[in-house]
Amino acid sequence: MRSYVHRFAVSVLVVLCLSGCAFTESQAQTAGLFETLDVNRDGQVTRNEFSQGMKLRVFKAIDRNADGQITWEEWQKVDTSPKAREHFDAMDTKKTGKVTYEDFLQASGAYMDIDDVYISLDTSRDGLLSRGETTGFKGVRLFTVRF
Repeated sequence: MRSYVHRFAVSVLVVLCLSGCAFTESQAQTAGLFETLDVNRDGQVTRNEFSQGMKLRVFKAIDRNADGQITWEEWQKVDTSPKAREHFDAMDTKKTGKVTYEDFLQASGAYMDIDDVYISLDTSRDGLLSRGETTGFKGVRLFTVRF
């Protein structure tokens, strides 16, 4: 049951944040995407850099006051399902009333299908994203949702 709740909660979060309902990336925001994701500044984005960077972007989009925690009030803006409270509580493993980035990463670990997106953006099929390949980001739905 717990893994289902985590899967559902993270799926709801990601779909709402990245499909445009609660969070839409403007052209200005996506323009700097490559620079943001290329953590080691080697001119390429690895699968790990992409995965970690996208999870951080989703977390920051939900954490509207930028205090490093998602509160119940912030969560309600993206999860409007009848089980929203149950979803939030499942991620709040320390029962503090707040979801930290570490809590979010733990809950999202296996449920975000970032690899599919990464592969679709990697048009050269070299296993790395170049600056030109991230321009396709704007129209891509980022994650597959499994309920």
